[in-house]
Parts: sequence; C-alpha cells; structure tokens
Amino acid sequence: MSPVSAARTRPVAAVSAASAVLAALATAACAPPVADTAHCQPVPPSTLAAVAGGLRVASPATLRHGYLAQPPGSPVVFVSAELHLTEDRQAKKGDVLTWAVTEPGRFASVDQNARRKSSWPPAAFDVRKAGAMQSRACTAAKVGHAGA
Repeated sequence: MSPVSAARTRPVAAVSAASAVLAALATAACAPPVADTAHCQPVPPSTLAAVAGGLRVASPATLRHGYLAQPPGSPVVFVSAELHLTEDRQAKKGDVLTWAVTEPGRFASVDQNARRKSSWPPAAFDVRKAGAMQSRACTAAKVGHAGA
C-alpha cells in the first residue's frame, strides 16, 4: 500500500473505531436496569390474602407470584404480586402491583397499578424507593407462569 493510500485509510479506521465505541455506550445506556433479586422472599399466604382483601377490580381475580423485599436497615417491607383475572388463561400475563407494609395487616399502594386496582391508600413514595424495584423484579420474573 502506498503512503498516500495508507494516509487515506487511517481516518476511516479511526472513525469506524469511534463509531463502534459510541454504539457500545449507547447500547449500554439504553439497557434496562437490573434489580438485585437476591433478597426477595415469597410472600406468606396470609399476607397475600390480606393484600388481596383490598383489591378493587371489576372481575374476580387473585394475586399470584407474590414476593417481598426489605432493603437492609430499612423498616419498609415491599410486597409485589401479579394480578391474575380468574377468567384469563393461566399463561396470560397480568399486571404487577406493589404495596408497602405500613404496619401488620395495613398496606400502602406504591405503584400506579396498586393505586388504581386496590383500596389501599397511596404511599408517600413510589417505586423508586429502595426495595420496591427488587420486589417487583422477583414478581416480574414469574409473570404469566401458572401456579402460585
């Protein structure tokens, strides 16, 4: 390759390398955040039944795939579950609803789904509070799967 040809290809190679780096950064920036699900625990059936007692939906429904998460050092416990309409097939994905336990047997609606579809009062915070997304992530991994 002549010195003139080599000089012409260097800027193209530099632009291609820069484009590859920018594409990688853009892809990483667009990737959804991954919540830590290591501390999630299945919701006890009695707690899930208590939360379900506040459901406000037109069709008969159940809560399934309930998980709770409590950030280390926090007094707040989050409960998330999938709302499954009885008339829907088992594999149909339902909405994920999230509540915070405010005291035994009392809950506060954390996300918009819980606020619209239950009678539990709204929490003073939303899903950005530490622990809420972890609880939701554990439930979301099971959404649309048959069973509890």
